[in-house]
Amino acid sequence: MEKVKITKKQEEAMDLTPFDLIHDLYHGHYYYKGTHEEQEQDVLKVLKAYINGYEVEPEFKVGDWIYNTKAKRVAQIDHRFGNGDELWVDDEEFNFYHLNDSRHATPEEIAEEKERRFFNEHSRKPWELKVGDVLVKKTDIFPLVVTEVNAEEITLNLLTCTRSEVKKCCKVLCFADDRLDVSAE
Repeated sequence: MEKVKITKKQEEAMDLTPFDLIHDLYHGHYYYKGTHEEQEQDVLKVLKAYINGYEVEPEFKVGDWIYNTKAKRVAQIDHRFGNGDELWVDDEEFNFYHLNDSRHATPEEIAEEKERRFFNEHSRKPWELKVGDVLVKKTDIFPLVVTEVNAEEITLNLLTCTRSEVKKCCKVLCFADDRLDVSAE
């Protein structure tokens, strides 16, 4: 049988004996006080969870990074938060994600999205480098100027590295278009 999804509040009731669980659920201790039919449905749902196992529905708040499983996109919940089944997000393509299609984003997904947004602000794809961009190693602050770019390698000053080495060891200090120390000729 498939695990039942329950709320965090309903999970608290799972420590009770089935008799106490039914009693407390009927009296609205672990859920909103709706109609008698709604309370009955809630009791049945939690009892199924008690018997078949359960999964706690994720709780989201403003500022959380979430991953939409249908759109395969990562976004941050914005100040509009959500109403019921929708979470309002700061996505360039979508205003909101459906709750059922969303989960908390992993740290790797968040880092990748932040990187994508950083490069996108400068009209670039992630790690699209151009001659004149200035990078620094993550371990020190010595500037490295991009002097040559091809499909597999990037030359920084006189050092030629693979794209993956540059991505792993460096970060962007300044894009060529934003440099004030060179003329735009």
